[in-house]
Amino acid sequence: MAAFPRPAAALIAGSLLGFALSAQAQQPPLKLGVIVAATGPAAALGTAARSGALLAQKQLNAAGGRQVQLLLRDDATNPDTALTHANELVRGEKVDVVIALTTTASSIAVGGVTSAGPTPQISLSGIGATIERERKCVVHLAWSQDVNAKAFLGYARSADLKKMGVLYDSAWGTLVYNELKRHAPAYGIELVGAEKFEQGATEATTQAAKLKAARPDVVAVIANTAVPYRDLRRLQMTQPIIGAATAASYEAVNAMGAAADNIVLPEYIVSESPTARQKPFVEMYRKEYGVLPKGPALIGWDAVQIASELVRRAGPNATGAQLCGAIRSKFQGVSYEYDFAADDLNGLRPSQLVFSKLVGGKFVPVDVRIAD
Repeated sequence: MAAFPRPAAALIAGSLLGFALSAQAQQPPLKLGVIVAATGPAAALGTAARSGALLAQKQLNAAGGRQVQLLLRDDATNPDTALTHANELVRGEKVDVVIALTTTASSIAVGGVTSAGPTPQISLSGIGATIERERKCVVHLAWSQDVNAKAFLGYARSADLKKMGVLYDSAWGTLVYNELKRHAPAYGIELVGAEKFEQGATEATTQAAKLKAARPDVVAVIANTAVPYRDLRRLQMTQPIIGAATAASYEAVNAMGAAADNIVLPEYIVSESPTARQKPFVEMYRKEYGVLPKGPALIGWDAVQIASELVRRAGPNATGAQLCGAIRSKFQGVSYEYDFAADDLNGLRPSQLVFSKLVGGKFVPVDVRIAD
């Protein structure tokens, strides 16, 4: 059989691609229900993640394939509100995928609805491998509680800071703190004080004062709000603070105000010094919003891209159960390859962590590497 001349072959290939894109564009829009903590204590986290999700939608729709529709809902950092939205999106709107760009408590509430659907749920926050193994439709993009704990401990050990105080919230912070207690002895770190505050609290002064009295070398803050950072600095604590990755955003820095100084943060992306793989996303985000993206924005982007890729792989007529089955595999993100079939259900490791330090409200890369 004679081969087509190269120009003809290229023309045919281009025509076939154009036909495929046209066919995809004629399909009903991919409906993604996006629950965001756009207001309330975790608003800095949620609004940044929402910006990333909206940019991913714009990029996918401009590419000319199947269009993506985002049904955005604000849970106000309230699990009950998140549950109401999840019911409406899954049972009323019949979305293809739910994306939970919100807190752990809200993600857990949403998971009860999506598992029953069944509807795939891509969450920012991990709700624990034990629960996620049972809720087979739920995956998460943020580091596991185990990796988060090792980020705090690994940095402290690298800086020879041996006495750690911990200020943590009553939701996600408690899960990470439990891992911190488990791993601390292996890192040679003594936990000299640990204080918990309610996730929705507007102040944590009493807890911060108790930590100050314990005289730690370093303070770990495990929370999604600016409250604990402000209260620690208000008490004039001068010890280094290691914050959670969820605080690594310009929205969080603005909320911290003058407290946003001398805080070390593990990051998903140091946009001030991006890798070659990260540069296209960083430049697209900066062009769209006029600021650099940080971790929450990256996760919002990745969540929408993964949802689109999931449906593409499974096929336009896949059922919810089939989509849930297909999600337990590998997907590319801006900074990482996620493996939702790994033991911790996203496959991210401590050695992949990067760190920055807030200096005068600016993120400065810190050359610290920790082992798995």
